[in-house]
Amino acid sequence: MRTPRPLLSALMALAATATASAQDAAPDRYAALEARIAELEARLAKYEEVAQRADALEQQVRIAQRKLEIKDEEALAAAAPSQPIVVAGEKGFALETRDKTFQLKLRGLVHADARDFLDDESLAPNADTYTLARVRPTLEGRSPVSSTSA
Repeated sequence: MRTPRPLLSALMALAATATASAQDAAPDRYAALEARIAELEARLAKYEEVAQRADALEQQVRIAQRKLEIKDEEALAAAAPSQPIVVAGEKGFALETRDKTFQLKLRGLVHADARDFLDDESLAPNADTYTLARVRPTLEGRSPVSSTSA
């Protein structure tokens, strides 16, 4: 089938017009996309700057915390020689200095008696009794002997 010439020329003109308008729209679209990319890159740079500042602040906080820990450790180390040692065992309680030059021991002997009635409704109230028969506290101490010669 043969296409008439006027129709062919009209189709070619239409195609040329469509191509020209598409080419005219492309630079506008590219410019808009480039502007959007530039805006996003600027935002990203801002976020990266904020993240760097946050990292720097976090590092400063960690340094400050460590300095406080060191200060506390130094205070404990300075107070340690003057702090007594408290000992509790089967031989009693004791307080002593770190170098063991001074010692104070607290011991004792206790004899106790308990009378506990299991079925005591028929007995007088307070029939159960608990008494300390003998209590003997003992304090022992040790300190360095100071020898003075005249």
